[in-house]
Amino acid sequence: MLTSKNGFEILKELRKEKNQTPIIMLTAKSEIYDKLNGLENGADDYITKPLYGGRFKTN
Repeated sequence: MLTSKNGFEILKELRKEKNQTPIIMLTAKSEIYDKLNGLENGADDYITKPLYGGRFKTN
């Protein structure tokens, strides 16, 4: 849990500064408008909790 700013604010600041570091948002906010907010503001992926092992499995 972040204390001074939320993840959406940090994401917007990074993208405003032209920071292109890949960002994966890991959050308990699972509503569609939260996911759209993250992706539309520059997140590369948006993953909601709880996590299940298969989500990160690679071949």
